[in-house]
Amino acid sequence: MIDDFEYHSPKSLSEACKLLKKYNGKAQILAGGTDLIPMLYHGHHGRRAPKHMINIKNIPKLNEISFTETSGLTLGALVRFNDIILSKTIQNNYPILVEVSSRIGSHQIRNLATIGGNLCNAAPSADSAPILIALDSTVTLTGPGSKKRTLRVEEFFKGPGKSALKPGEILTRITVPPIKPNMGMAYAKHTTRKALEIAVVGVAGLVQLEPDTDKCIEARIVVGACAPTPLRVPAAEALLKGKILNEHNLDSASAAAAAATAPISDVRGSADYRYDMVKVHCKRVLELALQRAKVRTDLINDVGS
Repeated sequence: MIDDFEYHSPKSLSEACKLLKKYNGKAQILAGGTDLIPMLYHGHHGRRAPKHMINIKNIPKLNEISFTETSGLTLGALVRFNDIILSKTIQNNYPILVEVSSRIGSHQIRNLATIGGNLCNAAPSADSAPILIALDSTVTLTGPGSKKRTLRVEEFFKGPGKSALKPGEILTRITVPPIKPNMGMAYAKHTTRKALEIAVVGVAGLVQLEPDTDKCIEARIVVGACAPTPLRVPAAEALLKGKILNEHNLDSASAAAAAATAPISDVRGSADYRYDMVKVHCKRVLELALQRAKVRTDLINDVGS
């Protein structure tokens, strides 16, 4: 049973921010609702049901997708995962985001779930977070008085269910930098079943090569569902930068990535199992990212299991 709450439907970002600040701690943003509505019915991680629901779906421009070769991709917070999958712009320039989005929930869920909501829910297992972090993406937060600040996605997560949002702030857009030449990326989502499942382990990898060589000039490794927040692993990345990406170096980086995690045991898997799966999937992801960097493309390919 859902507790009583007051419903608000602001028509502007300014109005929404004022409502959030006014009812600080007692209000909740409604975007897609795929996490919020189940939480209202069943409770979730000890969160309290809100006394005020603020629907932001009527605010203009929050569902827009734009791209330029110089500034990259901009996604409004209300862009749904099926919008990403169906966007020709994203298919042509960021197919990895299509790949990741297609692994989230079901078709019906992806018709409602928004990328902004997926980040603001701040789940350590959020599927969109590892690849956005690997791509060095940023979020724009807008507060009362139209004050804006920008954070890297990895800085936005503060703990399970906790984000960097301040009272009155709303995540309004995500910006993804342009993909550089000879850059490849991949994402693996390990689950207990093929679909409709939260990640037991999620691993995103990115490598950039010197032209016509296997020498790595940039590497990013991000692990999800194995720490209080999605975890970027600089120590593992350092084992690849400036090196030829041979099997030994990939093994070393994968082991370092696993060693940096702090997984827990739950119904989806033990801490030891998660640790092992990080090593397995990190190597697979890096191998596929290397393959994609060599051919200068990012073909859709399922590396999860």
